[in-house]
Amino acid sequence: MRSAQAILRSSAVFAVLLGASTISSYSASLPEITTVGAGGDACRQWTQAIKEPSARYQYRQWLFGFVSGFNWRDASKQINPQDTTALLAWVDEFCKVNPDAPVYVAAGNLARQMTKAPAASDKKR
Repeated sequence: MRSAQAILRSSAVFAVLLGASTISSYSASLPEITTVGAGGDACRQWTQAIKEPSARYQYRQWLFGFVSGFNWRDASKQINPQDTTALLAWVDEFCKVNPDAPVYVAAGNLARQMTKAPAASDKKR
């Protein structure tokens, strides 16, 4: 069981993320891309999986793989959350607003909202 401090910290991180960005509505006119795994499922399935631990695990791992692949692709653009709860909460909110959007669209929007350039001190290494 998570401590109250960890829950409050996660809630604070999520609140900052929501305050800094807006969860926009999904535009069905976006181009389709080829995905492998759970990313091609509709957000409504992501939302329903909250009640099923094994299904939720599948979506969590897909999202974490997406973030890792995104970070691997370009070292100058990194998603660097304080914890994984913030990532999940962001996608939870996006999917509530956009149940017909594919999960990969949620992940792509998350990446655009949370991307940070490395600090100047990191570039010197």
